[in-house]
Amino acid sequence: MTAWMEYQYHQRSIPTTAKGVEVSIDTIDPNGNYVHIGNTTSDINGLYSYVFTPEISGKYAIITTFGGTNSYFASHGETAMAVGEAASTPSPYPTVTLPPTETYIALSTVAIIVAIAIVGILLLRKRS
Repeated sequence: MTAWMEYQYHQRSIPTTAKGVEVSIDTIDPNGNYVHIGNTTSDINGLYSYVFTPEISGKYAIITTFGGTNSYFASHGETAMAVGEAASTPSPYPTVTLPPTETYIALSTVAIIVAIAIVGILLLRKRS
């Protein structure tokens, strides 16, 4: 702590052993449930982040808490964010549209049957 105070108040070089503090990250989810997301450590500038995948969409209140040390008082902060539905992932394979082959086969089969019936009727008329 002495090296850090010398850096802050006596314009000495920044200590190479300086590190951040542990921060607790919690949320109140869209259903009103209090959920502990996790803990992370800030950098020496106080910046911290945490990767979190919410289970439901909606508004989340984010609460961060620093528990304090012998040198610093405890503190907390709050913010909010909205989480939307995840976008659907497009297929990596192209969509191929095939011609309606079954329809062509069915139509040609019906045409052949009709042609055979017509020929049969004509042969029967010719004999009569």
